[in-house]
Amino acid sequence: MHAPHHVPKEWADKYKGKFDDGWEAYRGKTFARQKELDIVPKDAKLSRHDPDVKPWEKCSPEEKKLYARMMEVFAGFLEHTDYHIGRLLQFLKDTGEFENTLIMVISDNGASSEGGSAGSVNENLFFNNVPESLEENLSLLDKLGGPETFNHYAWGWTFAGNTPFRRWKRETYRGGVSDPFIVHWPRRIKARGEVRNQYAHVIDMVPTVLDCLGIEPPTAIKGVTQSPIEGVSFAYTLDNASAPTRHHTQYFEMMGHRSLYHDGWRAVCPWPGPSFTEAGKPFGEPITAEKLTELDAKGWELYNVQKDWTENENVAAENRPKLIEMITTWYAEAGKYNVLPIDARGVLRLADERPQIAADRINYVYYPGTQPVPANAAVNVLNRAHSITADVEIPPEGAEGILLAHGGIDAGYSFYIKGGKLHCT
Repeated sequence: MHAPHHVPKEWADKYKGKFDDGWEAYRGKTFARQKELDIVPKDAKLSRHDPDVKPWEKCSPEEKKLYARMMEVFAGFLEHTDYHIGRLLQFLKDTGEFENTLIMVISDNGASSEGGSAGSVNENLFFNNVPESLEENLSLLDKLGGPETFNHYAWGWTFAGNTPFRRWKRETYRGGVSDPFIVHWPRRIKARGEVRNQYAHVIDMVPTVLDCLGIEPPTAIKGVTQSPIEGVSFAYTLDNASAPTRHHTQYFEMMGHRSLYHDGWRAVCPWPGPSFTEAGKPFGEPITAEKLTELDAKGWELYNVQKDWTENENVAAENRPKLIEMITTWYAEAGKYNVLPIDARGVLRLADERPQIAADRINYVYYPGTQPVPANAAVNVLNRAHSITADVEIPPEGAEGILLAHGGIDAGYSFYIKGGKLHCT
């Protein structure tokens, strides 16, 4: 369900008016429903209102109109996605394989926040550090979800989408790392509609599949030694709701935002802070060696998530030995899994060159009629000097048109002839 939220208009229109009462109301309804379904403990408390989210009652009529439509589009997009998952499942039924197919459905890591405080009509603005404009977003209100936008909703819906937790994707409070997860395999699993409470992480999915199939992962493939598969099979939970958890420890790190789960406790070191408002710093602020030392001394929070499921009560001050144990364990895990050094840069990290499977080239040749070339296989002209040369045959009466186009509605460039002149846009 990440951006862009693209969906035919009739799917989004089914939700007209459903979100007009705002994100706080949505959180309340969702939380009540989660308790009703036993997805969250009966004694769980809703996390605080996020300081980076404008209260719905303080939004202008124009903002409410825009934000409500953004969520209508998201809801239509989700149902549209669900419809197509249904087509896949129907195919399995038609082929007689549905009952004997292990199906796992998981969401993206916590709801995404790249839409910013005002939402976005083009998510690439975020990746270029260009602020959003409420006026521009409103001007494209009727085009949200269509091919002329690359839209994403506002932080209020991100916050609401992670109910009952705090914060969101790119951070490691539970709101950034907790996901709905469904496992379905009628021929193997006797339980129906039950909830499991053992700790599991996305890295446990592959070990579970191998376990269910009785396959040992190879230590080498074609003479190449394989890295060990991380994670713990949760096949033991499929028929035993009360089995003790086997996944005891899990580190998290996202762009300098760190946390650790260990046997019912969570330690969190938020960066740049519990919220951007409280930190007074934006996303992507680098962490110096001096700042890291300061954070390790004063920046960690501690939560007993067996009692405080939604990380409301920071008990670091009264549990100093436990906190030190958790921080030490985080560093041990970080060393084991190559997390270090800690790099808190945000968008800048995405610009770093990464190893490619193909050899380095300084020339790329494209031919007429070529299909679209994926970005990671195409020439990368971003932030570097480059030249484009086109070999063309122009008839005596002249010609106009595109010689090379790279990208899409959200970003890119075009090299073309118009009015007898060359243009690059």
